[in-house]
Amino acid sequence: MEPGATSVLILRFLALIGSLRVCHGKIKSFNVAKLTNGSIGFIQQTDEVALVCDTDAEVSTIEIIRIDDKTTVSMSRKWERSLTYHIKSVSCSDMGSYECVEDRTERMTADLVILNCPLQPCDGASVRRTIFVNTGENVKFSVCVLAVQKIADYALFNGEQIRKKNHTTDWTWDYERVVSPVLSISRYHIHVKRDQVDTETYGLLNLTISSDQGLTYQVNFTIILEPSGPPDCSTNITVTDFGHDYVTISWVPGLDRGSRQHFTVYQSTDNLAWLSPGVDTENSTVSVKGLSSNTSYYFRVVSLNQYQKSHDASTCQETVFVTTSRYIFLVFG
Repeated sequence: MEPGATSVLILRFLALIGSLRVCHGKIKSFNVAKLTNGSIGFIQQTDEVALVCDTDAEVSTIEIIRIDDKTTVSMSRKWERSLTYHIKSVSCSDMGSYECVEDRTERMTADLVILNCPLQPCDGASVRRTIFVNTGENVKFSVCVLAVQKIADYALFNGEQIRKKNHTTDWTWDYERVVSPVLSISRYHIHVKRDQVDTETYGLLNLTISSDQGLTYQVNFTIILEPSGPPDCSTNITVTDFGHDYVTISWVPGLDRGSRQHFTVYQSTDNLAWLSPGVDTENSTVSVKGLSSNTSYYFRVVSLNQYQKSHDASTCQETVFVTTSRYIFLVFG
């Protein structure tokens, strides 16, 4: 190899080594800074603010994401150690939780809370939820809201005003307050409970949390009492029609506290080995086709409820027995 060629290879190798960087770092801090009036007092509408994320090494990607709608509000375009999301005039629509994400792995959260704006959920909590509760259990859930002001000692449950720690009502609630040292922002973890829920579908619960200044946060829940087990076995399995290659059967669905059921019909020629897969239906009747003529069959019905709970195969013993008709060839001379 020529000496000049060797020098070129060495220079390329050194350039490659120089281009290698640390792939991952750690987030050191992610804070909200008030830039108006010397950083004194609570953040108010029209204030200038900055969300600043610092890492301990240069990393390829830093993102600041608004958690509520998963929007990336700022992203680094090159290897950086820090990223700032600058808001010149903040408004209530900017209020909420934000997340700094480093190389899509490291994450840290910061809350931007603005005085005299409606309460907001922590970490972009969903505004509609479905809660499934097993039979015999209590309804329990928690809601987290951001606030500068103190929240009121009452909440509205479907329009009914209930005071904190009032145990004479169906719904009871209390809260834990976690105060951030930065700008005195509070996270209120509100714990809600109700005993002795005894209906299949409890229905819609509208919960409204208020601050002392009358600012509110409203969240809806759908509460469904989940049966503790599968539906009762179907009964009165009956053959309603049959031919040389099909059988139609019907049955009475077992009690399942009113929820929708899905059925599977299995067939057997000896009442021991059951052909799988069976025939699926959401009705209480089905026609099983493709059978052999002049053959005896047993049929069994297994139900599955909307909570994906079904019977053990050995639980429901009721079957129906039928023999398909003989296929007759007619020859005309």
